[in-house]
Amino acid sequence: MSYQNPKRPVHIDSYENNGNLLNPSKKYVCIRLWLPEGAPAEVLSENWPDGKEPNIDREPPSAVVELISEKLERAWIDTSREKKREIIAWCRQNAAMLDRQWVEELIRREERTIARAQRKIVQLQNELDKEEDAPSCDHGIVFDEAVALGLRNRDVRERFPRLSGPCPKGCGIDGIVYASAAHYIFGGGSDWVS
Repeated sequence: MSYQNPKRPVHIDSYENNGNLLNPSKKYVCIRLWLPEGAPAEVLSENWPDGKEPNIDREPPSAVVELISEKLERAWIDTSREKKREIIAWCRQNAAMLDRQWVEELIRREERTIARAQRKIVQLQNELDKEEDAPSCDHGIVFDEAVALGLRNRDVRERFPRLSGPCPKGCGIDGIVYASAAHYIFGGGSDWVS
């Protein structure tokens, strides 16, 4: 499937605003339908009081046009009513095309998301490969969890000592090192204070 990337893709969004000049603390949600080239306007939009806006998640343009039309016709005053009615009429005549272009744009966005995720996976895999290529050192520490299960903490510390000081294998580590988190826990934790 091949797509042409339109200059003005069909998409739907919303944002919060304070569109009431007489009461700027009152919030509204503006729902916008962005229209393609050749439409009588770039966007068709309508405001709803915050919390009373319709749910537009996964609603196609044809459904959003009807929501906007219903709100427009219920409005007591709308200075752009006639212009919006012309845009709504055009949208209704081209509903199938708008819905198709909207789905195509959703597909393009998902493909871009997948491409970003794939690039990130490759980047992380490369980092992991670098870590695996780096020489690892066990610092001469031996620990057998199955044997440690039957031992007391003190016995684990005696039988499976931790590294405390420079690595005897010369890897450059100088400090306290355990074979694993289980090694630390079976030895009694609290950094094996003796």
